[in-house]
Amino acid sequence: MLDLEASIEFFRDVLGFELKRRFHIKGRATGMLSAELETRGIRLVLCQGTEPDVSGLGARAPSRRWSCSYRS
Repeated sequence: MLDLEASIEFFRDVLGFELKRRFHIKGRATGMLSAELETRGIRLVLCQGTEPDVSGLGARAPSRRWSCSYRS
């Protein structure tokens, strides 16, 4: 997703999810911002990919890839 904050607001304010925790993972080649939300036994993790500035030209755009997984 491109805007993690806007997505958190939508799931929290419109759909009634509670924000449980956030993560910021930094790797050598990639990174990720994520938020874990929950409501009525449904847990959802939203992720926004990031890339470190390796070019010296400023920050790169967030990743536009997304995925979804389900665990019962």
